[in-house]
Amino acid sequence: MLSKILSVGNKVELKKVANPIIDDLIEIGDSHKTYFSQIYDIMDDNRMKIGMPIEAGKVIPLEINFRYDCCFYTTNGLYQCRVVVVDRYKEGSIYVLVVETITELQKYQRRQYYRLGCTLDIRYRILDKHEFDEFMQTPDKEEYANRKPMEKGVALDISGGGVRFTSEREHKKNDEMFLLLEINYDGDEKIYGILGRIISCEELINKPGTYEYRVEYRNMQGGVREELIKYIFDEERKRRKRIIG
Repeated sequence: MLSKILSVGNKVELKKVANPIIDDLIEIGDSHKTYFSQIYDIMDDNRMKIGMPIEAGKVIPLEINFRYDCCFYTTNGLYQCRVVVVDRYKEGSIYVLVVETITELQKYQRRQYYRLGCTLDIRYRILDKHEFDEFMQTPDKEEYANRKPMEKGVALDISGGGVRFTSEREHKKNDEMFLLLEINYDGDEKIYGILGRIISCEELINKPGTYEYRVEYRNMQGGVREELIKYIFDEERKRRKRIIG
């Protein structure tokens, strides 16, 4: 079952949920802490090896017999299940955890996404009702959006569900827009054309004439969303390594 969905190298988020010795409803101190790792080996239908998380340059040997909620980033989307750590040891130069699934692996429709703070130049264009209808019926959406000049903005954070950015142009809540995100991922410059809707807007108190917008993605293809999530996951891990030095 595991090998049909998961692959070696898939990224993993682990969140401690409870000590199995006590009631599952009793939370312990760092039960909401999230650790990041990846799959090292798939042993059988219920067990796999994952790398021990690393924080501040130190290996985090997660406790044996403790349970964790896992979210797996695969090429076919996000999956989740609950696991228990059954062993831990060093294999060659890799510190590994052996985990065993205790719930079925299921597709995960994440409602909230981790936001990555950033400073990225973006381009966008507000679409009126007529333009929006035309846009939705046009196969080459990027070409259509570029037929007219695009506005400039600066993204302050991005996630798999939306983006927060500033602009010197004033727009309204519920305005539809097409925006271009350009990021460097795996050594390649990638440009994502994304349809979005403004869900909040406000003028910055300390910077009159500059407006902050929160935009949620609309009709985003699953593959694009997963690429963005993977980029955010990898960038966060790189930042942690840079802090470690």
